[in-house]
Amino acid sequence: MKFERIKTSFKDPDGFVFNYDGNIYRCIRSKSYIKYIDIFNNSFFDKLFEKNKIINSKLVDNNFHLQTGEIEKNDKIVFHEKIIVNSEPCDWPFDQLKDAAIFHLDLEILLLDNGYCLKDASARNIMFKDNKPIFIDLLSIEKYLPNTFWRGQMQFYYEFLNPLLLKSYFDIDYNIWYKSNKDGIKTSDINKIFTFFQKIKPSIFFHVFLPSFLEKKEFTLKADINKKNFSIEKYKFLLKSLKKIIKKLKLKKIQKKREWSNYSNFLPYNESEMDRKKKIIKFFLENNNFKNLIDLGCNDGVFIFLPSNKSNLVGYDINHECINKCYLQSKTRKENCIFKVKNLSELITGKKEIEEIDYDACISLALVHHLRISCNIPLNLILKFILSLSKNGIIEFIDKRDEQCEKLLNLKKDTYDDYYLDNLLKILETYNFKTKKISEIKKNKRFLIEYEKNQL
Repeated sequence: MKFERIKTSFKDPDGFVFNYDGNIYRCIRSKSYIKYIDIFNNSFFDKLFEKNKIINSKLVDNNFHLQTGEIEKNDKIVFHEKIIVNSEPCDWPFDQLKDAAIFHLDLEILLLDNGYCLKDASARNIMFKDNKPIFIDLLSIEKYLPNTFWRGQMQFYYEFLNPLLLKSYFDIDYNIWYKSNKDGIKTSDINKIFTFFQKIKPSIFFHVFLPSFLEKKEFTLKADINKKNFSIEKYKFLLKSLKKIIKKLKLKKIQKKREWSNYSNFLPYNESEMDRKKKIIKFFLENNNFKNLIDLGCNDGVFIFLPSNKSNLVGYDINHECINKCYLQSKTRKENCIFKVKNLSELITGKKEIEEIDYDACISLALVHHLRISCNIPLNLILKFILSLSKNGIIEFIDKRDEQCEKLLNLKKDTYDDYYLDNLLKILETYNFKTKKISEIKKNKRFLIEYEKNQL
């Protein structure tokens, strides 16, 4: 048993979240508990728990003060339902961030209608459970006091509105920008990108142009004075007007379709080859009692969505539009689905950790050649990462003679002496995996390798 404070839970002086023996708990300081007592005694919050608006939570005995000096005897302890597979806002595609933003505004309005409000607007206070947003931070809820202004307004701009505007107006993927600054995208920064004619549009003028000046210290005092007469009607009007603006935002239409944003429209296979590939993958995933699947380089989800009756489907891809399509499709699925805009080369080189979950199978299709040739990652490191995720899986190997490999090598000198099929099979064996089956999909060019970890 081990007490581990969640690293991201440090800003709120009223308490913090911690992991103990694989379960998630929240400590509420004894001096602060009076502010949150309604959450555990009011039937209004019981309904929010039941409807999965707020993460399922309950008070439990405090035995943790004996385990760690960080918790005092009179502190209150809350047990939280654990969401196994999670994602960060910087990983979300456009429509997922949009859904989270609308969910946040709806929750704020609902709380106001019942005498409460939120004291911040952190996107990290929202997770996705069964493909729907759910609020997780109980300590962000407080009693509404008359004339209280929206304290989370600027944070909402940074973490929700500005990234959405960036993608919708300019087709700029916000994920890397967001990731580099986890507080989101500053309004003063995005204001510089809009043209004069865009800035005079009411939605941009009131929610980007004017707020960009409020980031400057000389405007802070004036802003605070003006907000002393901020009635609840004005509060809700602001929330509802932002909701209307966000609901109208859409992905910017691109005249030329991107090559990899729709796998089904861009096939390096003929019809029979593609049918054979789908059949092999579906049979592998459906007939081995796999429940938790991860797809590295999932594209538009064409393969991970093939099987049925699974528990968790997780997909990574660097292409924002592909992950957005996966997310939209996941909303119609029964499985819990998490899709992330991720640069796998960063994961492999150790710059980012993958979440802890026992995957039953990993599929890596048309991926390894990109990582080896485009990213210059040694084949050994690529396979070490892939094999660390699961005891079972399928890797697609694409020979250098394949047209797509030739494209990648056109402007590069071929120094990839480790990249050949026999060496891939040898590395599998080195890491104590056996090759169960090799299926040729495209003659002498594309192969599916099914593997399994050897029993000790």
